[in-house]
This record gives sequence, C-alpha cells and structure tokens, in this order.
Amino acid sequence: MDSPRAAVVHVALARCTAQKVDRSGCVGITTYIRDTCRAGVPFSASRASNARGKAGLSVGRVTDLMLQKWCNDEPVPTGFARRYFDNATDALHRERLVPVATQVPCRLGQLKTELDLVCLRQGKTGNVGIVVVELKTSRQTLAQHAKTYEKRCLRKPYMAVGGHENTEAIAHRIQTDFGVKALLATHPSLKTFHVEGAVLYSTATGARMYPVTPMPIDTYSRRHVGREQVSDGGVDFPLLPTDAHGGTLVRHALKQAGHTKIFTGGKASCTAVNRAGKKVTVGIVSKWHKLKPAQKRQVVNEIRKRSEQEGAAGRPWLVVREKNGLWKAATAALNI
Repeated sequence: MDSPRAAVVHVALARCTAQKVDRSGCVGITTYIRDTCRAGVPFSASRASNARGKAGLSVGRVTDLMLQKWCNDEPVPTGFARRYFDNATDALHRERLVPVATQVPCRLGQLKTELDLVCLRQGKTGNVGIVVVELKTSRQTLAQHAKTYEKRCLRKPYMAVGGHENTEAIAHRIQTDFGVKALLATHPSLKTFHVEGAVLYSTATGARMYPVTPMPIDTYSRRHVGREQVSDGGVDFPLLPTDAHGGTLVRHALKQAGHTKIFTGGKASCTAVNRAGKKVTVGIVSKWHKLKPAQKRQVVNEIRKRSEQEGAAGRPWLVVREKNGLWKAATAALNI
C-alpha cells in the first residue's frame, strides 16, 4: 500500500501511537465486561466451550506476541501457537489489512484498553481507512467456534448493560467497538479518517474476521462496580456487586426482607421479586447514614423515578448500610 493517502494516514497513526497516554485510575474494558456487563457471572455457553480456559489463554498470549514481532519486522518463532499465528495473518491478508501498530494504549472516560492491532486498508475507491483489530483465539476448531460463538450464557443469558444478549460475540463486539471509540477519544486528530473495528478470531484449523457494527455510547457509561454518587448532578446507583465485592451481604438483606428472586441490572442497582410476586426496582446506598435529609430525599425520589421508567409493579426498594455496618433492605422512604 504505497498511495499518497496511505502515507498520510500512516504518518498520522505513527504520530499518535508514539504519544504517552495517562490512564491512571481507569478500569480495563475486559474487567468492565466481566464485572459490570456480566455482573461477575462466569461465562459458559455450553460444555463444548471448555476448550477455552487456561490453555486457550496461553495460546492467545503467544499468538499476540508473534503478531507483535511480525508487525515490527522481527523474526517470528516456530512451534507452539504458530498455526494460530499463520491462520491469523492469512485472514489479515485476505482482508487486505496492513498492520501499523500493536498494543496501542487508549482511554475513554474511566475505561481503558490496549489495541491488539491497528491496521490500514485501502478500499476500491482508493480511500484508506483505519481498522482496529481485536485478536481472539480458541483451542476449539473453527467449526466448533461457529456453533458456540452466538450462544447465550447458560448462567446469565442477558447482560446487565443495554439488555444485550450475553454471548461471546457480543462481548468481543463491545471490546472492539470500545477500542475504536477510545482511539478516537485519545487521538481526536484521527477523526478525519474512516475508522472501523473488526474481531480476528483464530483457531488451529482456520481464522475468521468479524466486522463490528458500532454500539451505543451509553454501553460504556454504566458506573463500574463501586459506590453510589449523590450530588447536585443527580443520583447514580452502583450495580449489585459480585459476591467477591460484597454482593452476598446485599443479597442476604433482600432475601431476609422476603425477596425470592434477585437480578443484576435494570434501571438502578438490580431488580427483585417481592413476596407478592411483583417485580420491584432496587437501589443500593452504602452511605445512607452519612447523607443529609435533602440528599436522602433526592435518593428516594430518584429510585421512584427509576421504578416508573422500568415499569415495576411493586414499590421501589433501597438496600442501605446502617451505622453498625450491617445492610438493611426496606421500601424507599426517608425514615429507613
């Protein structure tokens, strides 16, 4: 690719990728997908997907290192994971993608990522675009991968963010699209060029490219597992934490109050089914005892509004932490 336009894009990319990016305090996009989008529930589409695991991660890391060497015109070793690398580069050649940079650090808001590959591609009209490529590998065969890639998780069929189906394909789409948005947010000068994303999925029997359609920007605006925010700007409820982050105590408080089913996500922290079998909206407030009366009123009004938006049949609930450190669940009111 030696057109004048390609040279312009290449120089612009090289200038951007050479810059240092401050990402302190940011959460990685894969952590966000695992703990916030999937609410900490381990993904499992079927028993056939057990070919992933630790061995699959090792293949992915080695293949990624091989691609880095290849992109930097360094010798690529043979042996372990070489088939995955060869299949990946064959797919890149089929798509006429030319790698320019690897492991490019980017951020968007409080989330961060490192782009596996940033490539150039020249279209039939002569226009040159930038393609952000996210590399994925699996010890499954390509045929096995095709059968499970679009399957929903058996434990949690839908994500807690955006109501998306909880599939491997959607998770990869979110990660890749975030990479595109983060690249443009970190380096605004690249907005003058066409930028798109693609997932490169490589197995021992072949590789496949998946073009990524953009996701809504609010996919990445959901507050990561943490504390609520109560300010003049409004109330932001945290998602129901995983058990490792204290979710067990919150769930126990709701069950003690008679809730039979608890689901992460919704318009606030989670949704639950009360004794009467009605769906209710639930908000978590860890600093309730420290809030001023006006702030408590703000929280109660907000959870009631969220409940109306969600169309919940029952009155909204709050799970609050008291002065003694214990969690208490009660219907939303000022005198909890």
